[in-house]
Amino acid sequence: MLAPSHYLALVLTLLTGAWLARTTLAQVSCDPNELLDRNQCAEAISQILYDQPENTLDRLSTIFAKLAGNCTVCLNRYRSSGIMLRLSWTDTKIFDPNYSDYRLESKQSRSHQIEDGYASIFNQCQPNSGQTPLFDGVYLQSQNHSSGHDTDYFPPQTLTCGLNTNAPLTVGEDCQDAFESIFVDNKDRMVDDNFQPTSSITKTRQTCTVLIYTTDNSPIVLKKSDISPVVLKTIEDCEGKSGVVSSTEGGSGYNGFTVVKVRSSKRCGSRSDSEGQLIVMLASSHRLALFVTLLTGTWLAHDSLAQVSCDPGELFDTKQCAQAIAQIVYDKPQNTLDRFSTIFAKLAGNCTIIVQNPQKRAITKQQIEAGYAKIFDQCQPNAGQAPVGDAYLLSQNHSSEHDTDFFPPRTLTCGLNLNAPLTAEKDCEDAFKSILVDRQGRLLGDKNKPAPTILKTLQTCTVLIYTTDHSPLIAKKSEIGSVVSKTIKQCKGKSGVVSMTKGGSGNNGLTVVKVRSSKRCGSRVDSEGQVCY
Repeated sequence: MLAPSHYLALVLTLLTGAWLARTTLAQVSCDPNELLDRNQCAEAISQILYDQPENTLDRLSTIFAKLAGNCTVCLNRYRSSGIMLRLSWTDTKIFDPNYSDYRLESKQSRSHQIEDGYASIFNQCQPNSGQTPLFDGVYLQSQNHSSGHDTDYFPPQTLTCGLNTNAPLTVGEDCQDAFESIFVDNKDRMVDDNFQPTSSITKTRQTCTVLIYTTDNSPIVLKKSDISPVVLKTIEDCEGKSGVVSSTEGGSGYNGFTVVKVRSSKRCGSRSDSEGQLIVMLASSHRLALFVTLLTGTWLAHDSLAQVSCDPGELFDTKQCAQAIAQIVYDKPQNTLDRFSTIFAKLAGNCTIIVQNPQKRAITKQQIEAGYAKIFDQCQPNAGQAPVGDAYLLSQNHSSEHDTDFFPPRTLTCGLNLNAPLTAEKDCEDAFKSILVDRQGRLLGDKNKPAPTILKTLQTCTVLIYTTDHSPLIAKKSEIGSVVSKTIKQCKGKSGVVSMTKGGSGNNGLTVVKVRSSKRCGSRVDSEGQVCY
């Protein structure tokens, strides 16, 4: 069994392997050394969220926990060899060609099955803990919350600094670079280095490691632009020490947390490593477009194109995409991309060009145009993808609105966030006034350093100023102040957003001003009905 059985709690382990499905309980094994509080465990089980109307567990998470009093309920679904989780943003399935539909369906554990198992073990063992195999390999086993063995499931929900003791301090710029190196899909959702959905992302640069993961192992669906203010606040507030914070938003499962952790890049193999560093172990549609992603990470640079992959379901207009690429602004006289931005987009007709350059490499105009020509020569009239030197080209659809983060409204637009509480004008004004400036009056982050994102919240209102290309802001506070004031007054308590071409240090981005309710939105639709832009 996975968890130790000499502590107080309840662990439900759903072992969805190759056992035969059954609805009757097998032999119950009781532990005379374990005492349980039935009411606390019943309360923990009642917190589990199910898919409706079937009342089944979601099919995206593999492990999660619920806590009430001193009783922890942990559910763990293990897959036998041959079963894999096939993930896409529109279709997620547990897949194994050798398994029947019956076995596939049996993995959807229903609420009454869990509750019946809970009742059975307590009826036979109380006041002691115990364990038993249930329907389709569901196991119940005791564990103690107060022992701290379940801390991985319950990370801090408020920013907590310095939990990793005796660790070397991180450098803020290294942490920012690590975060910027995270790749995104065509909806700005974070993905792994193969552009696949993932439950855990780890990036290390020099002194710093940034770790973002879900506690239930469900794929992360949070947008990079949404998590950016959280990461930046962690870096700034923790001042080189480790920082960790979690939220119920951001994962595709119902019962987990999304965790952001910033820490020293020095490896920790246990709670106490060989040099005395103590750590907290937090587990780790078919439309017209072109998506160009400069992956300047671990691939070796090369001048020739690798194998081109074409998509017969994607059509493009060569002229529109050529017009989009022609809009890219380069540094002169070298004709290279600027070294400040890490991602930007250009649009012509229905063709969007997105350029992602996490390492801020000196990518040349010739490289981009040669790669563009190659993929269209081999794939047209279809879209396609290919590595191009340090670049990847793949298709995306502008009309599907997946790229809206790159093209915010150029004129002041109010009320895009629906069902949000109204802000107080003075709160918004005070939030903006609290932004720091340098000697030239230019906006600074909380550590008196240039930053691509500045987030200030006071009472009912949040003011967010950022660049779409992730380049540091260079706008003067006096220049941006009139924009913020106009937004506050004209939107009258509702959310407001406007963008401008000036204000960032990159050549190809926009500077965005957002004023909105301080009520957090972790996704476009949060749990209380607020729809967020």
